[in-house]
Amino acid sequence: MAADRVTVASLSIDHVRGAGKWPWVAIAVGLVGLAVTTVAASTGSPSSAEVAVFRWFNDPPRVLGGVTALINPVLRPVGLTVFIVVVVVLLFVSRRDVFWALITHAAGAGILAYLMANALKGVVDRGRPPAYLSDVLVHGYPTDPRGSGYPSSHTAVAIAVVVGAWPWLNLPWKIGGVATAAAIALNRMYVGAHFPLDVVGGIAVGLVSGGLVHVVDRRQSTRRHRTA
Repeated sequence: MAADRVTVASLSIDHVRGAGKWPWVAIAVGLVGLAVTTVAASTGSPSSAEVAVFRWFNDPPRVLGGVTALINPVLRPVGLTVFIVVVVVLLFVSRRDVFWALITHAAGAGILAYLMANALKGVVDRGRPPAYLSDVLVHGYPTDPRGSGYPSSHTAVAIAVVVGAWPWLNLPWKIGGVATAAAIALNRMYVGAHFPLDVVGGIAVGLVSGGLVHVVDRRQSTRRHRTA
């Protein structure tokens, strides 16, 4: 049992060490995206180009609309809760050797993203689509969503969770994680909750949050390894 614990701990450290420089790249890309989108969102009203992109996703073509209509119930509170529980159970079964490292990093990144996104909402006063457009389709979402529209906290948390778990996911899980995060991000426009700029801002927050969790953990793991 002791040997197993040592093996798991060593494996977790190896994953963090093997992460390379990509967490720094994620942070850098996220910060640039955050700076650009924050400045643009601070102007208030969305541009005509942003409105056009929003309308395309809010009322998508028939094929895409059919797919989003099927996915939409899963991304509502009850459906999403069930989905998360199923994913956690499957991860425990299929990635048991690194499950706790995966879960703690994903959860830490998600919490940090949520806090960062909501802090930005208090700084950037940007309304949701219904505040600017009278013909927004909500597809079952509340017609008067609360809070500032920038950035999308749903998107931020989804991206952060995937980035946080990334080193411990195999290829099928990585593909599934990216697909799920993308579905959540696009769904925010489908239900009329966010403009594209809000979603991109959420992606940026998620990248920064996920990258920071890995950078901090890498440094702590290196210190523990040196003192062991």
